[in-house]
Amino acid sequence: MKKAILLAIYMTVITLISGSILFYMNNLTLPLIMSQSEKEQTVALSKVLPIAHSFEKKDETTYSGLTKEKKLCGYIFNVKPVGYSGEINMLVGISNGKVTGISILAQTETPGLGAKAQEDSFQQQFIAKSIEDAFEAKKDIRAITGSTITTKAVADGIKTAIASYKKILETKE
Repeated sequence: MKKAILLAIYMTVITLISGSILFYMNNLTLPLIMSQSEKEQTVALSKVLPIAHSFEKKDETTYSGLTKEKKLCGYIFNVKPVGYSGEINMLVGISNGKVTGISILAQTETPGLGAKAQEDSFQQQFIAKSIEDAFEAKKDIRAITGSTITTKAVADGIKTAIASYKKILETKE
C-alpha cells in the first residue's frame, strides 16, 4: 500500500513538472508562431491582390486591399469550397471586376492529382478573368487532368467570392 502511494506521488510530481515545462515552452514559442503566421498571411494576401500596399480585415472572410494612399483598390475573400477529399481553404482577390489572383492556403486533395491546384501553372489561368465569366471546368478554365472535382471546387470557390464581391458593390450603390 505504501509503495502504491509513493508511486502515485512520484507520478504526480513528474506530471506537474512535465506539464509546467510544456506550458512554459508553449508561452515562449507562441509569439514567434503568431508572428510567422501573420507574415505568411500577408504574403498570401499580397499574392492575390498585388496592387494593394496594406490590408484591412472587414470580417471573418473578407479583407479590403488599400493603396499607399489608403484608398480601396480591391477585396480578398477567404472561401472554403469542398473538393474530392475535403475542404479547400483559399483566398480570392478581386479588383475592378476582375480576379487578381488565387491562393490555396490548405487542402487535402489527392497528391499528384488534386494537389496540383496549388501549382502556379493552374492558378495563373484565373488572373485577369472577368467576374462575368462562367468559371466552368473544360469550358473557360483548364481542368486538372484526373481531378475535375478539385477543379470544379476551385471554380466554385471563385464563384462564391464573386457573389460576395457583387454583394459589396450592391450595398455601396
